[in-house]
This record gives sequence, C-alpha cells and structure tokens, in this order.
Amino acid sequence: MMTKKDWQILYKDLLSRYGKFSIHYSKFQNGKNETVRQDAKFEMESEMRYITRIVKDNQKLSAVIEKGTDEFSRFIVFDEFKDPQYFEFDMKEILQKIKSLIDD
Repeated sequence: MMTKKDWQILYKDLLSRYGKFSIHYSKFQNGKNETVRQDAKFEMESEMRYITRIVKDNQKLSAVIEKGTDEFSRFIVFDEFKDPQYFEFDMKEILQKIKSLIDD
C-alpha cells in the first residue's frame, strides 16, 4: 500500500524526469545540427526508459494508469509509450492522475 508520502515522492521523481525528457525532446526536434539532435535523442530515450521501468515495476501506479482499460488497451498504451510524441502526452496524464491522488 502506497502512502500519501510515497505518492508525493514518486510524483516529484517523475515530474523531474519528465522535465528532463521535455528539454531533450525539444533539442531532439529542433537541434541546430545532427550531433545536438543525436545527443538529445540519447538523453531523451534514457529518461523514457527510466520512467517506463518505474511505471512497469510499480503495481499501484500501473493500476492507476490502466484503470478501466482491458488487456488489449493496456498493451497499446505501453506500446505507444515508447514513442516520444505519445510519451509526452501520456506523461502529462499520468502526472495529473498522481497529483489528484495526492490532493484527495
């Protein structure tokens, strides 16, 4: 069972990682040369892997994210989570869900 404090720690960590992802994603999309874009891609994917591992390893968090979805939908969600464009959108929703749990 996760306490409110546990959710707050998780939220802070994910928010920080998401912030780093966003910076690198922007550089990946808009970098002035190939070296900048490739470096940003590496860092962006590193943040995505870290967050994905947290989501998959934390059963309570997975349950919150997947609430109301069937098995096929869960597979699609995690498959799309690997794409930076979907990742960015999904992370905003995940952070909002965690924040609402903390605020309740």
